[in-house]
Amino acid sequence: MAALEQRSRWILGFFCLMFLLGTCGRASQKLFWHDELFTLYMTRLPGLGDVWRAIADGAEASPPLFAAITRASTGLLGEGLITVRLPAIAGFLIASLAACVFVTRRCGPIYGLVACLLPTATDAYVYAYEARPYGIVLALAGIAMVSWQRAADDRHRAVSLALLLSSLIAALWSHYYAVLLLIPLALGEMARFWRRRAPDWTMWAVLVTPLGALAPMAALIQSAVDGAPALFSTVRPGVVIESYEAVLLPLAVPAVVILTAIGVATTVGRQALPFDEPHPADAVPFHEWVAAVALMLLPVWGAVAGGLVAGTFVPRYAVSWVVGFSITAAFVAATMSCRPRLVGAIALVTLLGWTSAKMARSTRLLALDAPTIAEANAALLNERGLPLPIVVTHAHVFFPLVEYAPRDIATRLVLLAGPPRVAELWGPETREQSLVALSTRFPIHVEEFDTFITAHRHFLVYGPPMWVNAELRAAGARLSIIAEEHGFARFSMSNPAGILLYEATFD
Repeated sequence: MAALEQRSRWILGFFCLMFLLGTCGRASQKLFWHDELFTLYMTRLPGLGDVWRAIADGAEASPPLFAAITRASTGLLGEGLITVRLPAIAGFLIASLAACVFVTRRCGPIYGLVACLLPTATDAYVYAYEARPYGIVLALAGIAMVSWQRAADDRHRAVSLALLLSSLIAALWSHYYAVLLLIPLALGEMARFWRRRAPDWTMWAVLVTPLGALAPMAALIQSAVDGAPALFSTVRPGVVIESYEAVLLPLAVPAVVILTAIGVATTVGRQALPFDEPHPADAVPFHEWVAAVALMLLPVWGAVAGGLVAGTFVPRYAVSWVVGFSITAAFVAATMSCRPRLVGAIALVTLLGWTSAKMARSTRLLALDAPTIAEANAALLNERGLPLPIVVTHAHVFFPLVEYAPRDIATRLVLLAGPPRVAELWGPETREQSLVALSTRFPIHVEEFDTFITAHRHFLVYGPPMWVNAELRAAGARLSIIAEEHGFARFSMSNPAGILLYEATFD
């Protein structure tokens, strides 16, 4: 156990190296899916002013800072599967290191490493290689927690407060739901006030000031709220449970291993193992417990805020709760176990082995060729005999095809936006507002349903059966299946398994 503490820096360095290699390996093998392509296209706009206007028009639902950071990455290193995702990769690693720093200060390096490894062991890890703002927000959440801890301890207070303020402002300018990060910090500060019996007015000023940073983005926020029903899922029962279940499920196996190992060690080696005294109850200040647990409850705050304000919420908006979970889990194990050094050593070795195996499988992918879209869309790419317009029924299939299909195919692709009657029947997402806004800036063909079928009486229809198929039949079109695929498209997270290619004709 002492050997692990002495080698904690080496262990941390090994984890960072494996994380970077493994995550870059995964990023190099995953084509950009629908949401990530909005990030990519924002980086292709001429300037940040154009990005701002595109967001205001509804072409993107995230604030502009994330786009600016990604533009910097691609500007320095070029456009690629890894470089566009580099902010997310770095952000997830920074969040893990921040959890390590936060816990190490109270519970020592072993538990700091446990907190560092936990996020990668969960399914929150998928956001480490997704070109969306979640990795950046994770990093800023971790930085804010560490800065708040240090400022409360009067460690380099001026610098810590400045870092706390800047990280919160940057988080709000990266994702609107990052405003939820103010809740755990405010609750933690209230607990600190309860113990101190004196308010820390400077700290409160720093926590309140970021709200003012939202003012310049008022028009962008309004655009996001207006477009939310067409873009995102409404708040539904069970979304909070889903937030935890989906992320924590992969921890089941290492958790069983850890608990079994602890049971065996404490039973078989009862005489040989020294009895460790538990940490004193005040090893972790009460206000840090409150902030960490409140951060872990971020999906609860998100569901409430989404229901009251925007009417939408999906689990990934509050994925920063993983930082709170990692800190809380380490705190619990360190302060509430009879043999904290033994428990910490077993947890560290298990999680290090688990994450190393996970990363090792991904590292080898760096040496392989990047995937091609032809693997998932053979029917469409091989259907060369009919040089007709191709109506794609699902936006999550359409947008990647526009990006990756050969030009002679991509130029024929069309996405249809439903008229108001279709939106009332099938849902507001049929209006395809974000892609309509993007089509004014890039050669992306999005047309109104009625306009298209008036001008075209013979065309192809490609994708899973959707509202388009039903509306075409209702309008008198005859749909004949000419090809079929049965595999999940590699670039899509929500594409149904069955993809059909039809020939559509109007008599």
